[in-house]
Amino acid sequence: MPARRADGSLRTLTVEGFGLIDRTTVDLGPGLNVFTGETGSGKSMVIDAIGFAFGARAGADVVRAGSDKATVHVEVEPNDAARHWAEENGFAADEGEPLVIAREMQAQGRSSARINGRPATAAQLRELGDILLDVVGQHEHTRLVRPALHREALDAFAGDPAAKALETVRSLYADRAEVVSRLTTLRTSAAEADRTLADARYAADEIGAARLRPGEIEELHERRTILANAAKIGNALRAAIAALDDADIGAVVTLGRAAVALDGISSFGPKVRELSEAAKGAQGATSDLQNAIAAAADEVDDDPSALDALEDRLALIERLQKKYGRTVEEIVAAAERFAETARGIEGRDEEIVALERSVADVERNLQSAAAMLTKLRVAAAKSLSARVGDELASLDMRGATFRCAVDPKTDGIGPDGADAVEFYASLNANEPERPIARAASGGELSRLLLALKVALADVDPHPIVVLDEIDAGIGGAAARAVGARIAALSRRVQVLCVTHLAQIAAHADEHIALEKAKKRDRITIAARMIDNREELRIEIARMLSGDEQGTEALRHAEALLRDVRATRS
Repeated sequence: MPARRADGSLRTLTVEGFGLIDRTTVDLGPGLNVFTGETGSGKSMVIDAIGFAFGARAGADVVRAGSDKATVHVEVEPNDAARHWAEENGFAADEGEPLVIAREMQAQGRSSARINGRPATAAQLRELGDILLDVVGQHEHTRLVRPALHREALDAFAGDPAAKALETVRSLYADRAEVVSRLTTLRTSAAEADRTLADARYAADEIGAARLRPGEIEELHERRTILANAAKIGNALRAAIAALDDADIGAVVTLGRAAVALDGISSFGPKVRELSEAAKGAQGATSDLQNAIAAAADEVDDDPSALDALEDRLALIERLQKKYGRTVEEIVAAAERFAETARGIEGRDEEIVALERSVADVERNLQSAAAMLTKLRVAAAKSLSARVGDELASLDMRGATFRCAVDPKTDGIGPDGADAVEFYASLNANEPERPIARAASGGELSRLLLALKVALADVDPHPIVVLDEIDAGIGGAAARAVGARIAALSRRVQVLCVTHLAQIAAHADEHIALEKAKKRDRITIAARMIDNREELRIEIARMLSGDEQGTEALRHAEALLRDVRATRS
């Protein structure tokens, strides 16, 4: 069993009614899984089926002629990232259980999918595939070709120091964005702030000038009632005073006389004494009432100007009520809010100065952190370039060169630092260096991508690598080199490899042969696990010469398998 990362691999693949495949099930191992077969045997169809399971766009033409649907069923041992994704999206499996993916296409063109028995969309299948799979082939737009992902690959290769430096840059970048946003808001809203300041000052001054007192509104309403009826109230109060104070019939005089008379007999018993005291009390209370009425009469002002002044005061307060609150307390509270607003706006200039200092400080720290990240990236780029160069040499591409370029970004420091990272290569002597997407095509590009995958295998987050006929156009020493490097890659990740080269197939940990047959007048393709030494020798002989029974071909196959065993021991 090869040594490899244990977090993530395809366990089984079942394909039914897909293309030329009637029904076949493949058990996959953790290392190098090789698919071989004669031309037209459907080797790449298996890769297409895997792509279909992980959300690749497809139409009804994938359904086998005569079938009502095509179905692909995959069991996946998830890595931590896939497990986390499944939990977040409602597809969590029990601890230790695989993710089970099933997708089908009806002959009418309708498709459906499930993950762990729950309905899933094609987009969700692609998201999961992006986490688990990386496909490298002549016609595949592998992630490593995209410049947008080169920085991520380099940062992963640079390790923890770069990860920490990147985290610092992102944090400082966010801090700078926040401070700049606040500063911009203060600067761009200056005119509006001035208007708000003027309004707040006016409102606070208007309320302050009114000098309102708690309970004043109620007092004014009561006073207005009195002033509005001053003549009538004055006449009534004066009549009451006269009635109490008249010498002949006045209540005070009459009660006084009664009190004197009763006082003269108060010594003749408690009842008489109580009556005497009651008469005296009534006389005192009546006298107090007389004085209170007199005081009220003095307060009654029959001057129309007093009423006008009171009405003006009430009108002022009513205007304040409409604008700021129903009660004096609410109006006074509004005045304090306006005053606070004014104080805040008046401190805007000081805040702008403080924020400008903060921007300068954060910018200085950000530039320093970005410079440190650039330094780490440049060192890692040099190491990665050398490692990929060694891999290219081992793949019999000795005239090829590779360079990981770290250049300043044209738009300055961003959340990922100040660097533009891109991979360049020249895959033939005397050819100019170009971005890898334009440096080569076909087998050369595939071998370049293989070199990158091997160089990045320890940090690449994808636990499954699919190699789709990356061996086109090579043979001899180059084929042996490619086989050795694929084998090396499979010791770190699970590799699914479609190949027509015996030099690659000889390294397989699991060997699956795709074979064509005629079934009810239709061509079908089935997978056969090669699980014994003799079957493997025959298949390798077929791949070497097309004659699986020839003595020379079998001898060469045995020699190749022996050489591979020797390199592994």
